Amino acid sequence: MSRSMNKHPILILSASLGIVLLNGLIGHYLPLSLVLILFSPSFATFNMLDGLSDINPLWRGFLTFLLASLSDVGLRFYGYGIIDHEGLDWYNSFLFFGLIPTFGLLLLSVLPDKKVTMIMKFAGIAIFLVMIFGYLHFFSDLGVGKA
Repeated sequence: MSRSMNKHPILILSASLGIVLLNGLIGHYLPLSLVLILFSPSFATFNMLDGLSDINPLWRGFLTFLLASLSDVGLRFYGYGIIDHEGLDWYNSFLFFGLIPTFGLLLLSVLPDKKVTMIMKFAGIAIFLVMIFGYLHFFSDLGVGKA
């Protein structure tokens, strides 16, 4: 993505959110397109982190969590079929397959930033990890039994 888009954060966030929404639609209409479903949070995160490299690491951690969790919620609610507890394990594995590269992109975005202190860098990473843990703790069975 071009660095000239740094001046348009609304456009960048809209494009990232559009990737996440497209992921939900693809999961609903083409349920076997696993490559797109698994790595959509990573594509959206890369788009957002590359275009918004000047924002605070705390916001980067929060927005990365928001994109990953919205992608997961979209798949759970609008994905094809009825989710039982066995299917829930598949959805959780899809989430983790997407979170691994997403977390790596967050690390690559936050750690080399020389404009912020090390405490802020670790705080941004910790916000992402704590929010993902909270999301998994409170919403681990989200979508079970939906028709």
